[in-house]
Amino acid sequence: MAVYNLEKLFEPRAICVVTAGRENDTLGECITRNLTNGEYDGDVIRVIHGNQKFFGRSRGLRAVSDAKKPVDLVIAAIPANEILAVVQQSVEIGAGAVIIASGLSKSAKINGTRLGEITQIVETSGIRVIGPNSNGIISCRIGLNASLMADMPLPGKIALISQSGAIGASILDLSLKKQMGFSFYVGLGGMLDVEFGDLIDYLGADSHVSSIVMYAENLVRFRNFMSAARKLSRVKPIIALKAGRTPGGAMAAAAHTGEGAGNDTVYDEAFSRAGIIRVKTFEELFDCAELVAKQQRPSGTGLVIITNAGGPGVMAADALSDYGASPMPLPPDLVQKLDDLLPAEWSRNNPIDIQGDADPQRYCRVVDLCRNYPEIHASLIIYAPQGATDSEHIAEALIKLLREKPHLLFVSFMGGDRVEKSCQILNKAGIPTFDTPERAVRAFMDLYKYANNLKTLQEIPAKLPRKLTFERETAQTIIQNALVRGDKWFGPHEAEALLDAYGIRVTQELDAAFFEKYASIDVNEPRSPAGVAAPSPGDGTEEAHVSPAKQHISLCIGVMTDPCFGPVIIFGPGNGMPASFDALAVSLPPLNRLLARRLMEKSHMLPLLESHRHFTVAHVTFLEEILTRISQLVSDFAEIDTLILNPFCLDHHHAHAMGIRIHVSPPCVRAPMHLVISAYPNQYESEVLLENVGTIRVRPIKPEDAPLLSDLFDSLSPQTIYFRFFTPLKSLPRHMLARFTQIDYDREIALVAIQESHNAEKMLAVSRVILAKDQKSAEFAILVSDSWQGKGIGAELLKRCLSISTERNIREVYGIVLAENTTMLALGRKLGFDMKSISGGSEYELRIKLVGDA
Repeated sequence: MAVYNLEKLFEPRAICVVTAGRENDTLGECITRNLTNGEYDGDVIRVIHGNQKFFGRSRGLRAVSDAKKPVDLVIAAIPANEILAVVQQSVEIGAGAVIIASGLSKSAKINGTRLGEITQIVETSGIRVIGPNSNGIISCRIGLNASLMADMPLPGKIALISQSGAIGASILDLSLKKQMGFSFYVGLGGMLDVEFGDLIDYLGADSHVSSIVMYAENLVRFRNFMSAARKLSRVKPIIALKAGRTPGGAMAAAAHTGEGAGNDTVYDEAFSRAGIIRVKTFEELFDCAELVAKQQRPSGTGLVIITNAGGPGVMAADALSDYGASPMPLPPDLVQKLDDLLPAEWSRNNPIDIQGDADPQRYCRVVDLCRNYPEIHASLIIYAPQGATDSEHIAEALIKLLREKPHLLFVSFMGGDRVEKSCQILNKAGIPTFDTPERAVRAFMDLYKYANNLKTLQEIPAKLPRKLTFERETAQTIIQNALVRGDKWFGPHEAEALLDAYGIRVTQELDAAFFEKYASIDVNEPRSPAGVAAPSPGDGTEEAHVSPAKQHISLCIGVMTDPCFGPVIIFGPGNGMPASFDALAVSLPPLNRLLARRLMEKSHMLPLLESHRHFTVAHVTFLEEILTRISQLVSDFAEIDTLILNPFCLDHHHAHAMGIRIHVSPPCVRAPMHLVISAYPNQYESEVLLENVGTIRVRPIKPEDAPLLSDLFDSLSPQTIYFRFFTPLKSLPRHMLARFTQIDYDREIALVAIQESHNAEKMLAVSRVILAKDQKSAEFAILVSDSWQGKGIGAELLKRCLSISTERNIREVYGIVLAENTTMLALGRKLGFDMKSISGGSEYELRIKLVGDA
């Protein structure tokens, strides 16, 4: 998370535009004109590099540092070989910069200076830089157009971030026609400093932003990006067009940006894990963005298609099928009502063919009927220019209807000039319009996919039947011995020893005790139905993978390393050695039971396993455990770059890894920072002996702790709940349970006090510290079960959270406490917090300084 000083870029008090001062300096002239002709009310100072004449008319300042007033932003529209001097001057005055210049790359020398040297200056100074190869930035809220775009976008709540200036400019230009509004535009360019993750954090936290649309050819600082996207996507949609999906496209992207485009299969998984809506084409990006800008998110796939022609309705139904959905059956009583309303020859099904002579009243009455059914989540209106009906009258009637009662509605008015005016009317009213039914359906399904992703992100993983233990010191010794010896490919005995240290047995008997242990099914975790249809030839699950003689299934399980995203867990059919990720299902560590199961579901092997007569639920649960153990192993040791169990044979009574390949190498970064998703910080686990309490286990919270947290909440009095949440709550909703247990350990630390007895756990208290936007401070909160208050548990947890905060260089920790919460106020005094009365004395702000300013 690197949002520091970004406010200087997007809320500048004064701006310097640095130009070359030549007669043909169209870039500098364009940016200056856009800044001064717009609504931006800050100062715009012209700097003529080399003090030449400014467009032959006047002279400007010689250097940025000559400005007589504080400058927050420098726009550098100068040749590449002059950038270094301007960046150094920006550092002198503490201003951020947008570099318009092209021709800068990490390897090319410009007057003896590489881009990397400029990057080093930026990193050590703390200023923020967008570019190079940017086409500028726009902030509609303050009327700032510091870009090459002559037209200011319409005001709205979409933030657009584009690595390509041409793509960004095209979207903004088309948005004027479609009456789409934007809050921010950022031409990101070459990402010398500011990158996608920074902007997702900064812009996503702005109340004027409801969604983010991004065009990317490559990413940098992958962990930062994943952390930012995973946080924001839970509350605001992120729509991404990642180019370079194909080998040819990847080569073109590399030529454009100077960076590799990365493996598309892994990018797909990363975007899915981050909750991002990934689209494939410019058209799809724009269509999805338009729907997000103008309509609420659908809560389901219940779409009714209302059309005045049969053919377009069929096209819409086919498009739904392409996305795994189908037109919802109409409720019987709705059919009866439509019978009374429509001509006798109407379709009596969905799509609802209201006939070619449909007038505005017929359209509106059908929509009015449909929107009263809760199972109908949206309506697609299709109009084909046939008959005498005027499409403009239909548009105006629909707008009037929706003013009376909102409904998720979008339209496809097909044709050319005859429907152009009606589309303008609808767009101006905020109703999305699409040229074809297929485009409309695709945009709807993209938006539904996001809503469905939210549910997936909030699923609570079940615990495995047994507690997993690991011998980290043993594994560490084995790995270090291999590195010292220089033999980085493990021999059979060494590989078995390493796997055994993490509970992965090369050969394991699946006896009666095993089946008794693993036979339970968690009711909250849906299982794929048995009796799945046989896989089709060529999909990777041919019956060849099930030996009739031995009745076993052959799998490939393991880890391969992606140069962008690091370790990638793989799962798929066994025997053939995988050469790439393409033929396998992939997932990013760390995994829990739920994520392990999803990985198997993405492969073609799980239906085969579950439908096979010799296999049970216990076998599936066993594989969930194996994947979780492998994930933990590669999370703990960055040295492991390859770990393949292939074939991993599983039959009714045995599990046997017949082929094992493990390779290690000195890591570039230490674990767990080699992962792009923060791993569970097991170093903060410990046992604590407290007087009047006994021994408790203190550890970070886990996603699987949701039931324990729910039980803790149920033990609280209404007063304790009010003190913690500042509002009365009868229960913790599922989304709040997910939010409080599925945390990003890079941004938050939450410690829980656990009482263990007879293999059961009880959560007594939780304390958390959440990093603030400025990255220098954090907010704390404590929750202790009523029957365990006053025994020192809350104080112990908070002291440990403060210690971790100090370790992470957080400068101060603060919190708001109600005046009636005398217990918490007393704890604050005890731990050294400063207290300040606020809100007329009803609340206190508690602050404690941990480390001094750098």
